[in-house]
Amino acid sequence: MLRVLSALVVLLTVLASPAAVARDGALLTGWAGDRATGSPALVLGWQPPVAGRRALSAVALETGSGRVALADTRGVTLVEPGGTVSASISRPNVTALAFAPDAALLVGTTQGLFAAEAGGSLTDRSPSPGDEARNIVRIAACGSAVAVATGRGVHGSTDGRTWQSAPGTLGRELVSAVTLSCHPGGAELRAVAGADVWRASIDGATGEIGDVAPLGGLDPGIRARAVDVRLADDGSEDVLAPDVLASRVAGSAAWAITRPVLAPGAVAIRIFAAAGRRWIATDRGLFGEDSRGSWERLPPGAVFAAVADLAGDAAHIFAATQQGLLGGHLELSPGLRTAARVDAARALEFAARREPAVQEIFAAALDHLALQPEAIRDLRRGLARRGLLPRLDLRIERDRVWERDLDDDEAFVSGDLRRLRDQHRGSQHAVTALVQLSWELGDLAYPPDTVDLSKEARAVTQLRDDVLDEITHLYFERRRVLLDLDELGPGQDGLEAARLRLRADELAAGLDAWTGGWFGQRLAALAR
Repeated sequence: MLRVLSALVVLLTVLASPAAVARDGALLTGWAGDRATGSPALVLGWQPPVAGRRALSAVALETGSGRVALADTRGVTLVEPGGTVSASISRPNVTALAFAPDAALLVGTTQGLFAAEAGGSLTDRSPSPGDEARNIVRIAACGSAVAVATGRGVHGSTDGRTWQSAPGTLGRELVSAVTLSCHPGGAELRAVAGADVWRASIDGATGEIGDVAPLGGLDPGIRARAVDVRLADDGSEDVLAPDVLASRVAGSAAWAITRPVLAPGAVAIRIFAAAGRRWIATDRGLFGEDSRGSWERLPPGAVFAAVADLAGDAAHIFAATQQGLLGGHLELSPGLRTAARVDAARALEFAARREPAVQEIFAAALDHLALQPEAIRDLRRGLARRGLLPRLDLRIERDRVWERDLDDDEAFVSGDLRRLRDQHRGSQHAVTALVQLSWELGDLAYPPDTVDLSKEARAVTQLRDDVLDEITHLYFERRRVLLDLDELGPGQDGLEAARLRLRADELAAGLDAWTGGWFGQRLAALAR
C-alpha cells in the first residue's frame, strides 16, 4: 500500500507542479498549440470565463503568487490561483490594474490612482493633481519600476508612491499606451502620446524619466495611428496600429511591417506577449500568433467578445472581455503527459538502489582500459604530421696530435768537446660538432606506417566492441535479476531471494572488474 501511495505522490507532483511544463530543467516555451508540428510539446488549456463577472475593463497577474485582479463595473475582485475570490473592492470607473514593486495592487480609475490595502480600503497614490492627471489610462509595472499613463503625460516611479513627470510632450499630452522593460539600473519605457510613439528611460534610483525622444525608424503613417506598443526584456518591440503591426528584433534599426489577418471588421486594441506567443486584443475577440506568423482566434469557438485588457507570464494568458475573464495556461500535450506518467513510474523502480546508466559504465570501462576512440585518432593525426618533423643527426669528432723533436750537436770550446741535445715536445687538440637535419617530405603524402596503424585500429575496435558487448550483457542481466528480486517484495529471506542477490552480486563484480572498481563505488548494498 505504501508503494502505491508513493507512486501517486510522484505522479501528481510531475503533473501538477510548475515543473510539469519543464523537461531537463528547461521550460518548453515553443509556440503553444501550434498545429504545424502535429504534436506540440505544450498546448494551451482554456478555462471558461468566470461566471458573474462580465464587462471587464482591466486585468492584472501577480507574478509568483498567481493571484489575478480583475475589474468590472462594480469594482475590483482578487482571485486566488484555485479560483477562490479572496477580496472585493468597491470602486467605479476602473480603467487599469497592476501590481506595484512593493506588491501593492494599483487601481487606476478616471478619478485617480489608488493602492488597495488590507481589508479592501484604498489609499490615494495619484501621481499629480488635476482632473487630467488623475485620469489613469494605463499602468505598466516591472520588477523595479512602474509607469502610469494619464490624460496629462506619463509619470514614473520606483516604488509606486513617489512620482516623477516626463519632460516635454510626453509629460503634457494624453498618453494612450505605456510599457516597461526593467534592468538593474532602472527601466526602458515606450509610450504612445500626441500622435507619436516615444522612447524614454526611468532612473532606478530616483524614478526620473529621461532620454525622451520619438521612437526611431518608424513609418510616419504607423507612428500617427499607433494604439499600443510592446517592449520585451530581450529588447524586441512592437508597435500596433488598428490594421498594421510593426516589429523589430533587439539591436536592429529596421522595422518589419505585417498586416495581421484577424476577424472581418476587427479593430486591434492591444499587443501583448505571454504563454510563448504574441497576442492581439480586438473588439471581436482574442487572437494569438502561431509559429508560421498566422493569427487565429483563441480559444477555438470563442464568441466575438471585445477584449479590453491582457495580462500574463511565461505560462499564462488572461484576457478581460465583455463575457468575463478568459484564462489560458500552458500544459503538457497528451503525448508528454503520458510520458510523464511513465517517467514517474520508472522513478519508483529500485528506489532504494539508484544505479549508473549503461552509457556511464561504457565510458568508465573505456577509460579504465584505455580503449577510447580518441587514442587512435590522435595516432592518425600524429602519423600524418610525422613528415614535418626532421631527422636529427649529431656527430662529434675529437682530434689530438702529439709532437716531439730531438736535435744533437757538438761544440769545441777552450779545448773541450761538448755534445749538445735539443728536445722539443708539443700537442694539438681539435673538437668538431656536426648537426644535420633532414626531412622525408614524402611521408606527408604516404606515411610509411599507415598499414600497421590500420591493423592496430581494427584490433582495438574489435576489442572495444567485445568489451561493450560483455558490459551490455552483464548490465541488463543484472537488471533482469533485480526485477525478479523486486517482484519478491521487501523482507524476503527465502532461498530464492538469496539466490537472486548472489547472482546480482556476481554480475556487479563483473562490471566492477571491467571498470576498475568504478561501478562498485556507486552501488548501494542490496537488502539482505
